[in-house]
This record gives sequence, structure tokens and C-alpha cells, in this order.
Amino acid sequence: DDSEAGYWISCVGERSRTREGRAELVQKGFLDKEHEHLANPADVARRASLVALRYRVNKRLQRHLAAAGLVHGVDERCVLPKALGSPSASELMDEAARDQLQKERLAIVDNAFPGEVMLQMKQEMQAMRGERLLQNDPNDVCNPRQESRYLPYGAGDSSREFRERCPVTIQ
Repeated sequence: DDSEAGYWISCVGERSRTREGRAELVQKGFLDKEHEHLANPADVARRASLVALRYRVNKRLQRHLAAAGLVHGVDERCVLPKALGSPSASELMDEAARDQLQKERLAIVDNAFPGEVMLQMKQEMQAMRGERLLQNDPNDVCNPRQESRYLPYGAGDSSREFRERCPVTIQ
């Protein structure tokens, strides 16, 4: 849900009104130092809200990757971005998307995956969630609401079971 995004945005708006709040936004990385002294609090809030929204998108992406078994728990090594690379990735992104990715470290590419495939994957993850096979890690301070399950992709019963249970996700 987007309640976390709403929380951060409301905090940003509230803190943009005072000198102390703006200093906190700078200290926490929501606001560039050069924008701390803008006269209009709404201008400060807009700039800091963009960072808050990027934070939310990043956390949501981590949650989805964790649900798909691509990001492991806090104490384990995460999959590096280069491991998720695909030779066909350059075909998905036009020059504007590549520029945006380079500049902002985030680019949205509509229809990168067929909607039917994404729906099937979502249903597979929801089934696992309904059977309480996904667990959250309450000690994860960065993403406390994420749910995941470590499943080795190589061999063994867990891997075989995951391939049978989630054929679309494993692809």
C-alpha cells in the first residue's frame, strides 16, 4: 500500500515549514543543501517530496524482488543489479529512458513485461502469501513490511517445489 509514501510526504511537507525541519530534511538526504533556504515552503516540499517518492518506489521494488525470491534477507547477500541484467534490456529502453536512468538512477519502462505474465506472477506470489509461505523480517529497518522466502534456485526439494508452484515467476 502507499501509506508509507503518504507518511513520508506529509513529514516532508510539515518539516519544510521551519528552519529546523529543513535542516533535518537536508541531514536525512531529502533536500539538497542549496534548496534549504528557498522562501516558499511549497518549493522546499516539492523538491523533498520527489526524493520521498523515489524512496517509496525503491522500497516497493525491493519488496517485489524479495517476494519473487530475487532479494534475500538482511543478513544474506543481495543479488547485485548486474546479475539481473539481460542482453535484451537495451532494446526495452529508448534513449530518453537511458538518460533518465543515468541521471536519476530510476527509469520506468511501460510494457517491459507482458501484462499477462505479470498478472500470473502476482497470482503466484499471492497464493504463496495466502498459504503463509512468505515471511517478513521485523528487524529489517529499511523495509520492515517486505515479505520474502529464501528458496535456492539450484537443486533440492525447495527449488523443485518452487518451480512447480511458481512456473511463471521462476522464468
